[in-house]
Amino acid sequence: RYISVTGVQTCALPISARDLRIPKLGSDFEAKHEWDAYIVSRESFIKRDIKLKFKLFSAKENEHLMSEINNFLHAQAPDSSVQFGNPEVVSWFGFADGNEIVATAALCRWQSNQLVISSVAVHRNYRNQGLAKDITSLATHFGLSLEPFIALGVFASNHPAKRAYETLGYSNVGEFASFKKRKRSEEHTSELQ
Repeated sequence: RYISVTGVQTCALPISARDLRIPKLGSDFEAKHEWDAYIVSRESFIKRDIKLKFKLFSAKENEHLMSEINNFLHAQAPDSSVQFGNPEVVSWFGFADGNEIVATAALCRWQSNQLVISSVAVHRNYRNQGLAKDITSLATHFGLSLEPFIALGVFASNHPAKRAYETLGYSNVGEFASFKKRKRSEEHTSELQ
C-alpha cells in the first residue's frame, strides 16, 4: 500500500497503523511524539469548582498577549502543538500571577471542524496546584457551550495530565503518533509503504 505525500510538513497516524507497518515514512519524516486521544461530552464533563487564585484572561487577538503566550510556551512547554497566532485557535485561556503568565490552554477548531483543547501548559514553579485541571475545565466548559464534544491530545508518557483530564470526565479513545518532515532544501513526493 502506497501513500503519496506532497507538501506535507507534519502528519499524524493511528498507533495501530504504525504498528502494522502500513506507513513506512523513510528518511523524509521523523517521529515526533506518541499521543493519547481524549474526548469529553456535555453529559460526561465534570465541571471543576474553581477558586481563582490568579487573574483569568481570555484572548483571541491581542498583539501584547501574543508574544507573552508564545514566550511562555517556548519556556514552559516547548513541544506545544499550537502557538498564539495559529488560525485554528478560537480562544486562549490563561491565568496570570500579576503580569506573569502561569497557565494557558487554547480552544481550537481543526479543519475537520472538531473543537480541540491544545497547548495546556503550567509554569514549572506553579505545578501541582491544580492549575492544569482548572484551565482545562474553563476551556472545556466554554467549548461545550459551542459543541457537544471536545477532544484533546496528550503525550502518551504524561500520566499526571492524563489523570487530570480523566477527573474532568475525558475518556481515552485512541492513540496516535505525529511525524515531522525533515528539513530539506527541496520538497518532493515521499512514498509511504
